[in-house]
Amino acid sequence: MDRLNAIEQQEFRRLLRRNVQLPLLLGLTGAVVFVALIAYLLAVIGWVEHTDRVTRNATESQRLQAEMQSAVRGYLLTGNDAFLAPYQAAEDQAQMLLTELRGLVADNPPQVARATRLAELQRTWSDYAEDIVARKRRGENVDELVQGGRGKGLADESRSTFAAFVDNERALRAQRNADANRTAIAVIVGFLLFSAIVSALLAFFGRRQMVQLSDTYAPTIADLAAQTEQLQEQAWLQGAQTELASQTVGQLTAQQLGRQLLDFFARHAASVVGAAYAREPQGSLQRVASHGFSREAEAAPQTVLPGEGLVGQAAARGEPQVVAPLPPGYLRV
Repeated sequence: MDRLNAIEQQEFRRLLRRNVQLPLLLGLTGAVVFVALIAYLLAVIGWVEHTDRVTRNATESQRLQAEMQSAVRGYLLTGNDAFLAPYQAAEDQAQMLLTELRGLVADNPPQVARATRLAELQRTWSDYAEDIVARKRRGENVDELVQGGRGKGLADESRSTFAAFVDNERALRAQRNADANRTAIAVIVGFLLFSAIVSALLAFFGRRQMVQLSDTYAPTIADLAAQTEQLQEQAWLQGAQTELASQTVGQLTAQQLGRQLLDFFARHAASVVGAAYAREPQGSLQRVASHGFSREAEAAPQTVLPGEGLVGQAAARGEPQVVAPLPPGYLRV
Protein backbone atom coordinates (compact mmCIF):
# COMPACT_ATOMS: atom_id res chain seq x y z
CA MET A 1 0.00 0.00 0.00
CA ASP A 2 2.82 2.38 0.89
CA ARG A 3 4.58 1.49 -2.38
CA LEU A 4 1.34 2.19 -4.28
CA ASN A 5 0.97 5.56 -2.56
CA ALA A 6 4.58 6.42 -3.40
CA ILE A 7 3.99 5.57 -7.06
CA GLU A 8 0.80 7.66 -7.10
CA GLN A 9 2.64 10.61 -5.54
CA GLN A 10 5.37 10.33 -8.15
CA GLU A 11 2.79 10.27 -10.95
CA PHE A 12 1.03 13.28 -9.43
CA ARG A 13 4.27 15.25 -9.15
CA ARG A 14 5.17 14.40 -12.74
CA LEU A 15 1.73 15.54 -13.84
CA LEU A 16 2.22 18.82 -12.00
CA ARG A 17 5.60 19.35 -13.62
CA ARG A 18 4.21 18.61 -17.05
CA ASN A 19 1.14 20.81 -16.71
CA VAL A 20 2.67 23.67 -14.70
CA GLN A 21 6.38 23.89 -15.34
CA LEU A 22 6.29 23.16 -19.07
CA PRO A 23 3.65 25.85 -19.84
CA LEU A 24 5.68 28.32 -17.77
CA LEU A 25 8.83 27.36 -19.65
CA LEU A 26 6.96 27.66 -22.94
CA GLY A 27 5.70 31.10 -21.96
CA LEU A 28 9.20 32.19 -20.96
CA THR A 29 10.58 30.87 -24.25
CA GLY A 30 7.88 32.75 -26.14
CA ALA A 31 8.73 35.95 -24.29
CA VAL A 32 12.43 35.54 -25.14
CA VAL A 33 11.61 34.80 -28.79
CA PHE A 34 9.37 37.83 -29.12
CA VAL A 35 11.89 40.09 -27.36
CA ALA A 36 14.57 38.86 -29.77
CA LEU A 37 12.20 39.40 -32.69
CA ILE A 38 11.39 42.92 -31.56
CA ALA A 39 15.09 43.65 -31.10
CA TYR A 40 15.77 42.34 -34.61
CA LEU A 41 12.95 44.40 -36.10
CA LEU A 42 14.20 47.50 -34.29
CA ALA A 43 17.66 46.84 -35.69
CA VAL A 44 16.20 46.49 -39.19
CA ILE A 45 14.21 49.68 -38.72
CA GLY A 46 17.42 51.37 -37.63
CA TRP A 47 19.14 50.20 -40.81
CA VAL A 48 16.19 51.42 -42.87
CA GLU A 49 16.44 54.81 -41.22
CA HIS A 50 20.18 54.74 -41.82
CA THR A 51 19.54 54.03 -45.52
CA ASP A 52 17.05 56.89 -45.66
CA ARG A 53 19.63 59.21 -44.12
CA VAL A 54 22.26 58.13 -46.65
CA THR A 55 19.79 58.70 -49.48
CA ARG A 56 18.91 62.16 -48.13
CA ASN A 57 22.57 63.12 -47.86
CA ALA A 58 23.27 61.95 -51.40
CA THR A 59 20.24 63.77 -52.77
CA GLU A 60 21.15 66.96 -50.91
CA SER A 61 24.75 66.75 -52.18
CA GLN A 62 23.50 66.34 -55.74
CA ARG A 63 21.17 69.32 -55.31
CA LEU A 64 24.03 71.48 -54.03
CA GLN A 65 26.19 70.47 -57.00
CA ALA A 66 23.38 71.45 -59.36
CA GLU A 67 23.14 74.86 -57.65
CA MET A 68 26.89 75.35 -57.94
CA GLN A 69 26.85 74.45 -61.64
CA SER A 70 23.93 76.83 -62.25
CA ALA A 71 25.73 79.61 -60.38
CA VAL A 72 28.93 79.22 -62.44
CA ARG A 73 26.91 79.03 -65.66
CA GLY A 74 25.07 82.23 -64.75
CA TYR A 75 28.32 84.04 -64.03
CA LEU A 76 29.86 82.95 -67.31
CA LEU A 77 26.83 84.27 -69.18
CA THR A 78 26.51 87.61 -67.36
CA GLY A 79 29.89 88.30 -65.74
CA ASN A 80 27.96 89.37 -62.61
CA ASP A 81 29.64 88.23 -59.36
CA ALA A 82 26.25 88.04 -57.66
CA PHE A 83 25.62 84.77 -59.51
CA LEU A 84 28.59 83.20 -57.68
CA ALA A 85 27.03 83.65 -54.21
CA PRO A 86 25.20 80.27 -54.30
CA TYR A 87 28.39 78.58 -55.51
CA GLN A 88 30.45 79.95 -52.65
CA ALA A 89 27.74 79.11 -50.09
CA ALA A 90 27.26 75.54 -51.30
CA GLU A 91 30.84 74.44 -51.94
CA ASP A 92 31.89 73.81 -48.34
CA GLN A 93 28.54 72.25 -47.45
CA ALA A 94 28.74 69.88 -50.43
CA GLN A 95 32.22 68.67 -49.43
CA MET A 96 31.07 68.20 -45.82
CA LEU A 97 28.05 66.11 -46.91
CA LEU A 98 30.20 63.95 -49.19
CA THR A 99 32.68 63.33 -46.36
CA GLU A 100 29.82 62.38 -44.03
CA LEU A 101 28.35 60.20 -46.77
CA ARG A 102 31.55 58.19 -47.01
CA GLY A 103 31.44 57.56 -43.24
CA LEU A 104 27.79 56.46 -43.32
CA VAL A 105 28.48 53.72 -45.87
CA ALA A 106 31.75 52.57 -44.32
CA ASP A 107 30.31 49.00 -44.01
CA ASN A 108 29.64 48.81 -47.77
CA PRO A 109 32.87 48.87 -49.85
CA PRO A 110 31.15 49.48 -53.25
CA GLN A 111 29.29 52.44 -51.81
CA VAL A 112 32.46 53.74 -50.15
CA ALA A 113 34.15 53.65 -53.55
CA ARG A 114 31.25 55.60 -55.10
CA ALA A 115 31.24 58.16 -52.27
CA THR A 116 35.02 58.60 -52.64
CA ARG A 117 34.62 59.04 -56.39
CA LEU A 118 31.88 61.64 -55.85
CA ALA A 119 34.15 63.62 -53.51
CA GLU A 120 36.97 63.48 -56.09
CA LEU A 121 34.63 64.60 -58.87
CA GLN A 122 33.39 67.44 -56.70
CA ARG A 123 36.92 68.65 -55.99
CA THR A 124 37.91 68.32 -59.66
CA TRP A 125 34.82 70.19 -60.80
CA SER A 126 35.44 72.90 -58.15
CA ASP A 127 39.00 73.33 -59.41
CA TYR A 128 37.68 73.56 -62.97
CA ALA A 129 35.03 76.09 -61.92
CA GLU A 130 37.51 78.29 -60.05
CA ASP A 131 39.87 78.20 -63.02
CA ILE A 132 37.24 79.19 -65.54
CA VAL A 133 35.85 81.90 -63.25
CA ALA A 134 39.34 83.32 -62.76
CA ARG A 135 39.86 83.37 -66.54
CA LYS A 136 36.54 85.15 -67.00
CA ARG A 137 37.50 87.79 -64.46
CA ARG A 138 40.78 88.41 -66.26
CA GLY A 139 38.81 89.03 -69.43
CA GLU A 140 40.04 85.95 -71.24
CA ASN A 141 37.83 84.15 -73.74
CA VAL A 142 36.52 81.00 -72.06
CA ASP A 143 34.20 79.84 -74.84
CA GLU A 144 36.69 77.38 -76.19
CA LEU A 145 37.34 75.98 -72.71
CA VAL A 146 33.61 75.61 -72.03
CA GLN A 147 32.97 74.02 -75.39
CA GLY A 148 35.71 71.56 -74.70
CA GLY A 149 33.18 69.73 -72.55
CA ARG A 150 35.41 69.07 -69.55
CA GLY A 151 32.98 70.56 -67.07
CA LYS A 152 30.02 68.81 -68.68
CA GLY A 153 31.86 65.50 -68.57
CA LEU A 154 32.58 65.93 -64.85
CA ALA A 155 28.94 66.84 -64.18
CA ASP A 156 27.62 63.92 -66.22
CA GLU A 157 29.88 61.45 -64.45
CA SER A 158 28.87 62.92 -61.12
CA ARG A 159 25.17 62.53 -61.95
CA SER A 160 25.59 58.93 -63.08
CA THR A 161 27.61 58.11 -59.96
CA PHE A 162 24.96 59.72 -57.76
CA ALA A 163 22.26 57.74 -59.57
CA ALA A 164 24.11 54.46 -59.02
CA PHE A 165 24.75 55.36 -55.38
CA VAL A 166 21.08 56.16 -54.63
CA ASP A 167 19.80 53.16 -56.60
CA ASN A 168 22.02 50.88 -54.55
CA GLU A 169 20.76 52.38 -51.28
CA ARG A 170 17.14 51.98 -52.36
CA ALA A 171 17.79 48.37 -53.30
CA LEU A 172 19.37 47.77 -49.88
CA ARG A 173 16.35 49.36 -48.20
CA ALA A 174 13.93 47.16 -50.13
CA GLN A 175 16.00 44.05 -49.40
CA ARG A 176 16.18 44.84 -45.68
CA ASN A 177 12.43 45.39 -45.51
CA ALA A 178 11.79 42.11 -47.34
CA ASP A 179 14.22 40.23 -45.06
CA ALA A 180 12.58 41.72 -41.97
CA ASN A 181 9.11 40.76 -43.16
CA ARG A 182 10.15 37.21 -44.03
CA THR A 183 11.98 36.76 -40.76
CA ALA A 184 9.09 38.12 -38.69
CA ILE A 185 6.55 35.94 -40.46
CA ALA A 186 8.76 32.84 -40.23
CA VAL A 187 9.47 33.35 -36.52
CA ILE A 188 5.83 34.02 -35.64
CA VAL A 189 4.46 31.13 -37.68
CA GLY A 190 7.15 28.77 -36.42
CA PHE A 191 6.57 29.72 -32.79
CA LEU A 192 2.79 29.42 -33.14
CA LEU A 193 3.16 25.97 -34.69
CA PHE A 194 5.59 24.95 -31.97
CA SER A 195 3.23 26.26 -29.27
CA ALA A 196 0.24 24.49 -30.83
CA ILE A 197 2.08 21.17 -31.08
CA VAL A 198 3.45 21.38 -27.53
CA SER A 199 0.05 22.43 -26.16
CA ALA A 200 -1.67 19.55 -27.96
CA LEU A 201 0.88 17.06 -26.61
CA LEU A 202 0.56 18.48 -23.10
CA ALA A 203 -3.23 18.28 -23.30
CA PHE A 204 -3.15 14.71 -24.64
CA PHE A 205 -0.66 13.27 -22.15
CA GLY A 206 -2.04 15.38 -19.30
CA ARG A 207 -5.58 14.16 -19.93
CA ARG A 208 -4.44 10.55 -20.16
CA GLN A 209 -2.56 10.82 -16.91
CA MET A 210 -5.45 12.60 -15.22
CA VAL A 211 -7.77 9.81 -16.30
CA GLN A 212 -5.36 7.26 -14.87
CA LEU A 213 -5.14 9.16 -11.59
CA SER A 214 -8.91 9.50 -11.55
CA ASP A 215 -9.33 5.76 -12.02
CA THR A 216 -6.80 5.17 -9.25
CA TYR A 217 -8.39 7.54 -6.75
CA ALA A 218 -12.04 6.77 -7.62
CA PRO A 219 -12.35 3.84 -5.15
CA THR A 220 -10.61 5.88 -2.45
CA ILE A 221 -12.93 8.82 -3.03
CA ALA A 222 -15.96 6.51 -2.94
CA ASP A 223 -14.76 5.02 0.36
CA LEU A 224 -14.20 8.50 1.78
CA ALA A 225 -17.68 9.54 0.67
CA ALA A 226 -19.19 6.46 2.35
CA GLN A 227 -17.21 7.10 5.53
CA THR A 228 -18.26 10.74 5.49
CA GLU A 229 -21.90 9.75 5.12
CA GLN A 230 -21.56 7.23 7.94
CA LEU A 231 -19.93 9.84 10.17
CA GLN A 232 -22.71 12.29 9.37
CA GLU A 233 -25.30 9.66 10.28
CA GLN A 234 -23.48 8.90 13.52
CA ALA A 235 -23.25 12.59 14.32
CA TRP A 236 -26.96 13.00 13.60
CA LEU A 237 -27.78 9.99 15.74
CA GLN A 238 -25.65 11.22 18.64
CA GLY A 239 -27.22 14.65 18.41
CA ALA A 240 -30.70 13.12 18.35
CA GLN A 241 -29.87 10.90 21.32
CA THR A 242 -28.62 13.87 23.25
CA GLU A 243 -31.75 15.86 22.41
CA LEU A 244 -33.99 12.92 23.35
CA ALA A 245 -32.18 12.46 26.64
CA SER A 246 -32.56 16.15 27.47
CA GLN A 247 -36.32 16.01 26.69
CA THR A 248 -37.02 12.90 28.77
CA VAL A 249 -34.99 13.81 31.82
CA GLY A 250 -36.81 14.37 35.07
CA GLN A 251 -39.88 12.92 36.80
CA LEU A 252 -42.31 12.37 33.91
CA THR A 253 -45.52 10.40 33.88
CA ALA A 254 -46.00 7.63 31.34
CA GLN A 255 -48.33 9.90 29.34
CA GLN A 256 -45.83 12.77 29.36
CA LEU A 257 -42.95 10.50 28.42
CA GLY A 258 -44.98 8.97 25.58
CA ARG A 259 -45.91 12.37 24.17
CA GLN A 260 -42.27 13.52 24.30
CA LEU A 261 -41.16 10.37 22.48
CA LEU A 262 -43.83 10.63 19.79
CA ASP A 263 -43.12 14.32 19.24
CA PHE A 264 -39.41 13.58 18.93
CA PHE A 265 -39.94 10.87 16.30
CA ALA A 266 -42.39 13.08 14.40
CA ARG A 267 -39.73 15.79 14.11
CA HIS A 268 -36.63 13.66 13.50
CA ALA A 269 -37.98 10.53 11.77
CA ALA A 270 -40.85 12.22 9.88
CA SER A 271 -43.39 9.97 11.55
CA VAL A 272 -46.97 10.90 10.63
CA VAL A 273 -48.73 8.58 13.10
CA GLY A 274 -47.62 6.73 16.19
CA ALA A 275 -48.57 5.41 19.57
CA ALA A 276 -46.70 4.79 22.83
CA TYR A 277 -47.51 1.83 25.07
CA ALA A 278 -46.50 1.04 28.64
CA ARG A 279 -46.23 -2.57 29.85
CA GLU A 280 -48.51 -3.34 32.75
CA PRO A 281 -47.47 -5.69 35.62
CA GLN A 282 -49.67 -8.47 34.27
CA GLY A 283 -47.94 -8.25 30.85
CA SER A 284 -50.55 -6.36 28.83
CA LEU A 285 -49.73 -3.15 26.95
CA GLN A 286 -51.51 0.11 27.81
CA ARG A 287 -51.54 2.96 25.25
CA VAL A 288 -50.43 6.09 27.06
CA ALA A 289 -50.00 8.55 24.13
CA SER A 290 -50.76 8.85 20.43
CA HIS A 291 -49.83 11.05 17.50
CA GLY A 292 -51.80 11.58 14.29
CA PHE A 293 -54.67 9.29 15.34
CA SER A 294 -58.16 9.77 13.97
CA ARG A 295 -61.20 9.93 16.21
CA GLU A 296 -62.08 6.30 15.43
CA ALA A 297 -58.53 5.17 16.26
CA GLU A 298 -58.60 7.05 19.55
CA ALA A 299 -61.90 5.31 20.40
CA ALA A 300 -60.40 1.88 19.78
CA PRO A 301 -59.38 -0.22 22.80
CA GLN A 302 -56.25 1.15 24.50
CA THR A 303 -55.09 -2.16 26.02
CA VAL A 304 -53.29 -4.83 23.98
CA LEU A 305 -52.75 -8.35 25.31
CA PRO A 306 -49.38 -10.07 24.82
CA GLY A 307 -49.03 -11.29 21.22
CA GLU A 308 -52.25 -9.55 20.15
CA GLY A 309 -52.09 -7.69 16.84
CA LEU A 310 -49.04 -6.01 15.37
CA VAL A 311 -48.29 -4.14 18.59
CA GLY A 312 -48.40 -7.33 20.62
CA GLN A 313 -46.24 -9.18 18.09
CA ALA A 314 -43.66 -6.37 18.09
CA ALA A 315 -43.57 -6.35 21.88
CA ALA A 316 -43.32 -10.12 22.09
CA ARG A 317 -40.51 -10.40 19.57
CA GLY A 318 -38.71 -7.26 20.66
CA GLU A 319 -38.11 -6.10 17.10
CA PRO A 320 -39.83 -3.82 14.54
CA GLN A 321 -42.62 -5.30 12.42
CA VAL A 322 -42.72 -4.00 8.82
CA VAL A 323 -46.04 -4.24 6.98
CA ALA A 324 -45.92 -3.64 3.23
CA PRO A 325 -47.78 -2.96 1.12
CA LEU A 326 -50.64 -1.45 3.10
CA PRO A 327 -54.17 -1.89 1.73
CA PRO A 328 -56.25 1.24 0.91
CA GLY A 329 -57.97 2.76 3.88
CA TYR A 330 -55.68 0.99 6.35
CA LEU A 331 -54.88 4.21 8.15
CA ARG A 332 -57.11 7.25 8.52
CA VAL A 333 -55.49 10.60 9.22
